[in-house]
Amino acid sequence: MEKTLRRTIIKISKEAAFILITIVSAVILPQIFHGVGMLLGIGGKLGQIFLPMYIPVLLIGFYRGSASGAVTGLLAPLVSFAITGMPAETLLPYITLELVATGALAGIFAKAKLPAFVRVLSVQVAAKIIRLVAFAASLYLANGTVAASALFSGILISIPGVVLQLGLVTYLTIKKEKKLGE
Repeated sequence: MEKTLRRTIIKISKEAAFILITIVSAVILPQIFHGVGMLLGIGGKLGQIFLPMYIPVLLIGFYRGSASGAVTGLLAPLVSFAITGMPAETLLPYITLELVATGALAGIFAKAKLPAFVRVLSVQVAAKIIRLVAFAASLYLANGTVAASALFSGILISIPGVVLQLGLVTYLTIKKEKKLGE
């Protein structure tokens, strides 16, 4: 029984370390993008355009599973907000919900018998739909109307980020699967 307990503790500690490293990455990457945006004179827009926080969350979901993905998706934006004030307080609940969905769904789709590209795209689309529904519901509850422009403006600006995630995470997922297949 002692060996089993020790193995469980080691397994939990190892997973916590992966989650911690991923959260740190999800906090630092947006700061790098925002910094480059400042140097280029466009402010913090690069973070909104390329969504760098999503990359580590997608990766941990695909590599470590739904639970680690969901925990990272929950904690990364909260830690980032506590340290940096980003994402903006008004967007924090929606981004957090989307990142939890992203991490959890990545773990689910990691096991699907689909091409890596389709799995990553499926996670992205499903998570964006969840965010849109939550945003539409809150707008409707707040004022009884939902402006389509309000719903889609954040998605349109982030298309380059979705493409970046799609390419990078698909590539890394294929690379990992080939390595495991060897």
